[in-house]
Amino acid sequence: MNGLLPMFMTFSSYNENEKYEYLGLILLIACASFFDALRKWIKEDNISKEMSSIEAEQENVKYARQFLCCWDNSLVRSTDVEDMQCTIGAEMVAMLSFEKERDNTQSRTFKERMILRLRRFVGTILYLCLLASGWAGIIYLTTASQQVGEKLIETVQADWVYLVSDSVVPGCVTVINSALPILIEKIVNLEKWDSEKMVIQQLLGRMYLAKILNVVIQAVSYSLLADPFLFTTDAEVPFVGLKFFQIRGNVEVPFKPDSYNCRIDQVGGE
Repeated sequence: MNGLLPMFMTFSSYNENEKYEYLGLILLIACASFFDALRKWIKEDNISKEMSSIEAEQENVKYARQFLCCWDNSLVRSTDVEDMQCTIGAEMVAMLSFEKERDNTQSRTFKERMILRLRRFVGTILYLCLLASGWAGIIYLTTASQQVGEKLIETVQADWVYLVSDSVVPGCVTVINSALPILIEKIVNLEKWDSEKMVIQQLLGRMYLAKILNVVIQAVSYSLLADPFLFTTDAEVPFVGLKFFQIRGNVEVPFKPDSYNCRIDQVGGE
């Protein structure tokens, strides 16, 4: 891996007298990444504002354009005519469906609005409980993976358990990550949002929050790889029942001395 990276990008290529050069490189890369992300955000924001302004300008004429000026008289082939008919029909159905949903929203009684708000409140509570339980399960299985495998071997006392003990924890974490999106979708359906756009936004936001823990765990594992003295004490971690050095052994990414000159090089290379 060291041969694939330029030498100026590896930590091991700098000595103690070149610490400011290395710091400057880190700051340069961080600033370049920040300004590149800022450029993309500004570009996407400009596109979004342009689309919003166009939609606002055409809000009052969309029905006239769709129903009175929708046909392309240059079509001559029967297949093109059929495709145009299907496209116009689908757009009309979507527009009428949107107007129907808006009318239903505006015509709701006070009782219906309260029931809908109660549904969404209960859905939010269920989602938070689901998220907390899923996160707790993933954190415990990840931080106590070795102890869970040993406990399984002691409990079952069978020869085949030795073959699957190392796969039990990753399998359970995979099951939790696979079940969360399904349960989140059921909760969002229970809340009965008015439009498909809002349903998609709720699904994406909640699923992203449910998956962000995996990124945090990955970052912690590489932080332990980078710092060999982090979490090396024998103090006990609250609510987990394990000591810091035990958690480090379960979470840390193993160092590969055959492929990297130092731990920092591996963190940057992977």
